[in-house]
Amino acid sequence: MLKAYDTLGIEVTRRCNMHCAHCLRGDAEQKDIEYRYIDALLTDIKYISSLLITGGEPSLNPKAIQYIADVIRSRDICLGGVALITNGKTVPDGFITACASLFSLATEDECSYLAVSRDIFHEEPPRENLQKLSIFKAFQPDGHRNDWDRMYLKDLGRARDLVGYQKAEVTKPDELWYEYDAKAGVILFSDTVITMTVNGDILSDCDYDFKDTMNWRIGHVTDPYWAERAIGIVGEKERRDTRCA
Repeated sequence: MLKAYDTLGIEVTRRCNMHCAHCLRGDAEQKDIEYRYIDALLTDIKYISSLLITGGEPSLNPKAIQYIADVIRSRDICLGGVALITNGKTVPDGFITACASLFSLATEDECSYLAVSRDIFHEEPPRENLQKLSIFKAFQPDGHRNDWDRMYLKDLGRARDLVGYQKAEVTKPDELWYEYDAKAGVILFSDTVITMTVNGDILSDCDYDFKDTMNWRIGHVTDPYWAERAIGIVGEKERRDTRCA
């Protein structure tokens, strides 16, 4: 079964070089994604409208970003846009190279952005780091936040302990939005951000606490039929194959 995504997120690391009071992820963890999970996720892909690289702090694992770019290129996966937000505290050369590789694969520049987190909870990034990132057409030095983001904190992670701020409750989506074309053999996840964590878990959103991912978990990438199970179309053949695995 081929899969297509309006938005597909990949968590490349849970490490971070900051300890922001509002972080919805909670405390950082010393974990990086395994390449075998990337290989499994990027199998049988029809297209990805928008690819979101997330963390942790993505710049701390540029090798994984480069690996994602290499897999997309080698498998000739159609990629619309790329989205990545960094805190800008460190911008190693390997991160610049990996971002250049990945963003070069995007076919829709207007759908891509490379942004720096800049608000009252973040340290101001060094000017020289902003200059390094400015070589990218997709660079947005003032971040990628709308008015809603600036007014409300998501009530997850360390933000739960903050007082004096408006908070928005984050709950698991009531349903998984998708389109299923049985004749073409394609599942399109539409209006849903499908995210893979460093542990290979497939989640139905990109806003989650590291310690509470099970609320959003819809499968694991090592299950070749995770997508079919998520939308309830697993047939007898797939059940038989799983029992024999």
